[in-house]
Amino acid sequence: MTARRPRIWVIGLGALALAACAPSTGASTAPSPTLIPVISMSTPTPTPAAPTTTVTVTAPPPVTVTAAPTPATIPVGQQITSDEPFQSPSGNISCAMFTYGAGGHTVRCEVAAHDWVATQPDGCQMNWGDRVALEEGSAAVFGCYGQVMPAPTHTLAYGHIQTLGSLRCTSETVGITCVDTNTFHYFSVSRDTVQLG
Repeated sequence: MTARRPRIWVIGLGALALAACAPSTGASTAPSPTLIPVISMSTPTPTPAAPTTTVTVTAPPPVTVTAAPTPATIPVGQQITSDEPFQSPSGNISCAMFTYGAGGHTVRCEVAAHDWVATQPDGCQMNWGDRVALEEGSAAVFGCYGQVMPAPTHTLAYGHIQTLGSLRCTSETVGITCVDTNTFHYFSVSRDTVQLG
């Protein structure tokens, strides 16, 4: 009888297994599980801030620009009022300004070396040919003279002017020009040319 017992036990186990596999009628089926997604709303872990570094920017030193000094302005003409005789910078032209009579003025210039030929003044019985003269209120003329020109006391630099009364003489690189500023009569002399007006 002992040998039969394990057999029964195996048969009982088999029947039980079959019963478990067989569908049961009328029995309710257990609901199948539903998957529900879960969204995590967790706050992200903050990353530590980078350490603050203070940078001090030093401005470069100011740049000092020194402009080249402007050359002194040379006046168009430096003017003097004088009756002292003068000469051109070349020394070739000598001039003298005079006051005569009741306050009238005249200027005479002599050109030592020149290429032009003067016209003999009417009735001149003295020296002529290398001087011109301008008297206030009259036109310029070639000079007729018997005396020597006074020695110049100074040089009238180019661009400079000497005046006496209404007479105005200007020294230029091209020669000397003297004008009566009331009548605009004039003369202009140089080694190369002479003009009377």
